Amino acid sequence: MASCLTYLVIMDPNLSQQIALSRAAALASRSGASLLAFNCYYLDEQALLHTHSRHAAKYEAGHQLDAWLQDQTKSFPNQLEIKCESFWNEDGLLAACHSAEHHSACMIFMDRSSLENPKRWLQHAPCPLYLVAENVIPKAAKPVLAAIDPTREDDLHTALNHSVLATASNLAEDIGSELNLVCALDEQEAIAAHLGFEYLENLNAVQQDVAQRFAIDPARVHLQIGRPCKVIAGWAEHLTASVLVMGNNKERSLASTLVGCTAEQLLDHYSGDLLVVN
Repeated sequence: MASCLTYLVIMDPNLSQQIALSRAAALASRSGASLLAFNCYYLDEQALLHTHSRHAAKYEAGHQLDAWLQDQTKSFPNQLEIKCESFWNEDGLLAACHSAEHHSACMIFMDRSSLENPKRWLQHAPCPLYLVAENVIPKAAKPVLAAIDPTREDDLHTALNHSVLATASNLAEDIGSELNLVCALDEQEAIAAHLGFEYLENLNAVQQDVAQRFAIDPARVHLQIGRPCKVIAGWAEHLTASVLVMGNNKERSLASTLVGCTAEQLLDHYSGDLLVVN
């Protein structure tokens, strides 16, 4: 991701390990991006009532958080550019999104266990959201898996397909991995479109078409008819994908997302690393 300048990392003082920071640092060491370790702090009115000075309480809370951020980032190599940023804000989500926009961040990293209200994050994130599941750096032997929908050719889905592919391809290049595609073909939609058994017989033809359209080896294109969320999660687990990349369409006018499965729904089916592209 040579054009990417900054990864914003959501830090969580409640966690013993900052695996989102570790993952972002590992990727930044390959891509050349800088890191911004970010966290919000806030004391509600009830907490402020027990302090001698509201101003002093806010200052002390901010000072403690800044010291903690500095402590968490000091162990990384000097070659990595890491900055820390803390904000006094009741709404940490919107503050993080504002910071990502302000710094032109190209990716937000977050520990999955810190993810509250996924719908809001997916709706407001101004750049791809990397949800880190475990403290294991992706290995080159494990593929990056991109979920796309080749059956819809409207402008919104086409643009999202290309965004997902570009993000997944760049990520695979950065970690020295192989890019694979998964396409979940909804059986009910196939029947509704009067494709029926002819559709089943033409799976190989569809696979070849997808491979040619997106310039990828057909052996790395995985098509399956079934419920999209289960198909996508199933292939990610079968391939032991290092990262699963999928799109998230913010347009509420569309009845479904890129692959007939929302990123929010997929969180219930898949426990690995998930990179959501808006």
